[in-house]
Amino acid sequence: MVKNPNAAVAAGGSSLSAIIVWLLGHFHVALSAEDGAIIAGAVSAVVLFIGREGIKGAWRRVWGGQDGLAMLEAIIALLIVAVVLLLMKVY
Repeated sequence: MVKNPNAAVAAGGSSLSAIIVWLLGHFHVALSAEDGAIIAGAVSAVVLFIGREGIKGAWRRVWGGQDGLAMLEAIIALLIVAVVLLLMKVY
């Protein structure tokens, strides 16, 4: 993983998402398998979006329009936030 920093970010994101879902189960939050998958996917997507550059780098990509993907990345980020807010409202 040292030679491929993107793999390190992906491994860290998937580990973090698994820990978050486990903690929710540990605190007796009733989750179906689908809910756990949505939460894990959202956490992994956020970690991969932020990546190695950190929050400031992600903000610069969205604000500056690097590589023409700024609008797509902004829409993905908003969808992730919407899913998280819906899940928080449900639980």
